Amino acid sequence: MTTTLDIPRFLLGNVTPEAFFADVWSKRWWHASGPAQRFADVFAPADLGRLALGDLVTGAVPSGSYRATYYDQHGVARAFNAPLEMAAPLVAAGMTLQFTELELTHPRLAMLAAEVGAFVGARGPVTVNSFLSPDGHGFPWHLDNPHVFALQIEGTKRWRLGRRQVVAAPFLTEAEGPRAEATLALLRQLGMPIEPPSDDDSDEITLVAGDVLYMPPGVWHRASAVGGSCHISLLVRPMVFGRLLRAVVAALGIRSEMWRTDLQRMTPETRDAFLTERLAEARAELAAITPAHLVHTLDLLASSPLARLTLLERVRDTL
Repeated sequence: MTTTLDIPRFLLGNVTPEAFFADVWSKRWWHASGPAQRFADVFAPADLGRLALGDLVTGAVPSGSYRATYYDQHGVARAFNAPLEMAAPLVAAGMTLQFTELELTHPRLAMLAAEVGAFVGARGPVTVNSFLSPDGHGFPWHLDNPHVFALQIEGTKRWRLGRRQVVAAPFLTEAEGPRAEATLALLRQLGMPIEPPSDDDSDEITLVAGDVLYMPPGVWHRASAVGGSCHISLLVRPMVFGRLLRAVVAALGIRSEMWRTDLQRMTPETRDAFLTERLAEARAELAAITPAHLVHTLDLLASSPLARLTLLERVRDTL
């Protein structure tokens, strides 16, 4: 891909951007068919073999990370990391491989990610993942935080999509994973009961090469290959008010030495007095925040990877 793509036609076909953003974006999942070679100039199975699976002879760098997924004897999905040279045998053994951050090693996918980000007005980088599944395999019920464009590269994949959307879902929840019950119990404690749908409360679609599936954040889905499948997903992370406020509070915490004081070894009396003082400071700080302040923070997060890393992804390590 040496020239820029016509992204609206590439992703949406005959649907206009105005109609897509008015009727689909953030509201519901959407499926569009296209010619089988629709994505051939961007990503092909040969690219997956050379870049995603890695070229051990030339030393080509694979994606940032990868994991293999399988179902145990109880039907529970299990995932693990493995040496790169085991990737092909794992697929042959019936496991699904997921590779992340392909935009970091694949120039054409890097260009695609940048152009899709500009098209949707993303306030941050667009991530590209790939999924390689043998017949009958895929991922169980789960939901994702980002907007997702799934591009079917090769083969066929059958999807079930829940009809109820969990708006701005706080977690990626795998309903059949080993930590599923603990995760769902925690969400119930937080007043956010999230349960996967039944088949009666979901719809089924089948993607073949050239198809696009869009899912907004919080759509329950599961998928399995029919005779083998390769698809890539473009992930556009939303910037919701809660995440933006978290970044503002993180910045306040970094600036204030007292907000970084360790609470764990304080006596109850000292701790309560300390927290009373910090809460008064926090109320005053939050009361002083204006919409202009939030917009400034939004622009900072959009323009600075370091700001995103410090204030969002690794905030727990900096406070």
